[in-house]
Amino acid sequence: AGATFDGFTVANSDVLVKFTYYGDVDFNGLVDFDDYSRIDAGFNNNRTGWANGDVDYNGIVDFDDYSLVDQAFNTQSGSLRRAMAYLDGSDRSNLGMDAPQLQLVVNHLQQFGEQYAAGFLASVPEPTSALVLGGLAASAASMRRRRRN
Repeated sequence: AGATFDGFTVANSDVLVKFTYYGDVDFNGLVDFDDYSRIDAGFNNNRTGWANGDVDYNGIVDFDDYSLVDQAFNTQSGSLRRAMAYLDGSDRSNLGMDAPQLQLVVNHLQQFGEQYAAGFLASVPEPTSALVLGGLAASAASMRRRRRN
């Protein structure tokens, strides 16, 4: 019997592609404790590659990787907004920071400093970007209609 991937039989020479979160280094569909264990081991032992936590493939597990992983972890758990308020400095209180995913944000900020906060915040798309792109698309569509008439 051959190996399976996501319910499909695959050969050794097949190239496999699957959507997942940054930091889902074991490809189980979630960023969880097992992933953080692997990422921490990659950081502590200077390893590289996705399976070791180098999710941005820059050759080292560093604050950039933890920023991406923590963002994915908070996105899947619904605590992204609180993490952003804590990291952008608008609310650095400990109120509402007791969830495990938010404690990771606090710990990583203490470990890596403001570079971590900047990396985390830069990796979160701004809601206004979607509005601007939507406005441009609507504008382009209306210009196309006018040319036909």
